[in-house]
Amino acid sequence: MSYISPDLHPEPARRATVLQRVKSATVEPSFFALLIIILGVPFAILAQLRGLFGLLTTPARVFNPIAWLHIVLFELLNPTHWRDLALQAAFPSILKISDSTWAYVKKPLLEQADGIVLEVGPGDGQSIKYYDSKKIKHLYLLEPFEALHAPLKAALHAASSGAGAEKGASNKGHKASPSECLESKATILSAGVQDLDILAKNGIREESIDTVVLVQVLCSIPDPKEHIKVILSYIKPGGKLIMFEHVRSAHPLTRAIQAAWTPLWRFMAKGCEMTRPSGAWVSEIGGAQWERQSHEGPLLRPTVEHDGELLPHDVAVFVKAKRQ
Repeated sequence: MSYISPDLHPEPARRATVLQRVKSATVEPSFFALLIIILGVPFAILAQLRGLFGLLTTPARVFNPIAWLHIVLFELLNPTHWRDLALQAAFPSILKISDSTWAYVKKPLLEQADGIVLEVGPGDGQSIKYYDSKKIKHLYLLEPFEALHAPLKAALHAASSGAGAEKGASNKGHKASPSECLESKATILSAGVQDLDILAKNGIREESIDTVVLVQVLCSIPDPKEHIKVILSYIKPGGKLIMFEHVRSAHPLTRAIQAAWTPLWRFMAKGCEMTRPSGAWVSEIGGAQWERQSHEGPLLRPTVEHDGELLPHDVAVFVKAKRQ
């Protein structure tokens, strides 16, 4: 595996101080919960009130016991519905904070994507701006949650406008050419990696992808090992998998703290788990499919991380071996 950035290394994470360990175990996850409360709960309350007001002001529903039963049981008294409403408002800000924190790692990493690119679970498109559009022939964005398609399209438009703006600094009125315009080369698909028929209709088949991109998606994807197997089958011989994932800690005490937080964290973050060894899974499941230089030795990690981090990262570029 080659170095992607001087800010990454293959060495074990440095030893955390007592203060760092306490901060990681208590303050950081509590801050995440606090952001959801501050940014999301007011929105959730207003949304619930709007739903109740809509019921009260609709004659056909106000005297309908089934309508009341639905709004009480499935909305007002449903913790999952409250969580989803709160995350709808809070998550964009949380994702921006995470993106700005790790931009210095993600930019040189994602600039390596080329050819036909498949990003799995791009969310609201925080990573779009890091792609080098001139290297990309086509970009598939596999996002099953249709509510995120509008911000994804906005991110594509912003990235394409930015390409034109950079040229425009020396050439007034310049518009991004097709080779520079990521927006014109992108397809957003409302599907998961195992929706084979939908993907095949859009040209995604076994060994059809030059670059697969996984950015903090394996933590919450269902049946992760099965999904990894399918993802690897899409990569062409000589193609690559670019990965930036938070993973299970190598430190036993930190792993125990991760396990303790995971039930609440899974609920707060809608399925995200702290304890998945995603990097190891990709390496092991790929096995002999990976070229030796792409995975020899340990995975890379940010140099700033210590062994008390609840969300340590594995960073890698795996290269699929060419056929002899």
